[in-house]
Amino acid sequence: MNIFLQVRYTIAMLILCVFASFPSHAQLSTSAALDNNNLLIGDQVVLHLRAMAARGENIKDADLSPLEEVEAIEVVEVGDWDTLQSPQGLLLEKNITITSFDSGYYYI
Repeated sequence: MNIFLQVRYTIAMLILCVFASFPSHAQLSTSAALDNNNLLIGDQVVLHLRAMAARGENIKDADLSPLEEVEAIEVVEVGDWDTLQSPQGLLLEKNITITSFDSGYYYI
């Protein structure tokens, strides 16, 4: 499998696994975004995970093992979940710093 597709698949599975345990009645929205679209070899980029959940929902931590298994991507730092109150519920944010020492195009 192309490394770009593997990284994209890994991040999608990571987000899906984190939020798969929510009840179906809870309205949940998730997103993942990178700081920058371009990354030079050895530079770092932050992957921002966000989730909007109803108050009182049980939030589990993200399983980063699929992301860590990709040979071309290295997880440098994993931040804690930041929880913010909003009128719609809870806004959860987590920042994950990643880097790569392999040239190529990575579609995340």
